[in-house]
Amino acid sequence: PPLQERAASDLLKRRLAERGFEATYIVYYHGSIGPGKGHLPVVRSIPYWPKGTAFVLLGVIYDQGFFDELMRVATGLGVQDRIHYLGVVPFPELYDYTRSADLGLFVPESTASIHVYSGAAVVKLNDYMACGVPFLVSGMDALSALACGTGAGCEGDVGDPCQLGHTISALLRDRAARERMGAMGYQLHRDKFNLPAQYEPILQEIRQICKPGTATVTR
Repeated sequence: PPLQERAASDLLKRRLAERGFEATYIVYYHGSIGPGKGHLPVVRSIPYWPKGTAFVLLGVIYDQGFFDELMRVATGLGVQDRIHYLGVVPFPELYDYTRSADLGLFVPESTASIHVYSGAAVVKLNDYMACGVPFLVSGMDALSALACGTGAGCEGDVGDPCQLGHTISALLRDRAARERMGAMGYQLHRDKFNLPAQYEPILQEIRQICKPGTATVTR
């Protein structure tokens, strides 16, 4: 993402208050919404979360049938009022939404090949770090390395909603741990995972190659 200044935001809590939900904590996801993303085990873990914790989703629903099933499961568990889909927001507003979350999620199920082969090359994780938001991932090697290996996040078991729920609950209640993770993620963003740091060296190389008299054209 673009280089971000660290700042506080209460945008999500204000949006939820407009809906009549006073959130104690906010668990957050932005991105495409559909099968294979781990949303179903997350919903099944909500009964184990602290009272008043909301699950907020932003992004495109690419499988409406899946989302309807998600809400049916939530209704069966009695947690449907804690799930808030806020649709798609303009990109300039995305970071204010993100930095107002207490915990970001990316818990794909490892059977989805797109996640197996993309590893930790996931923009939303960089967004979470850019906003100083700690995040929880599923147990895929590359995701665990980014989260646990850097100290910017932690790992949860999507195969066990009870364990997943208790992991999320413990993290939400441990403000000091979340602040440490968020600070580590933001430092990684400032030092490494931002557009200038990632692409300026490439632009320098291109500029060097394109200097008059240095470019070679082959036919």
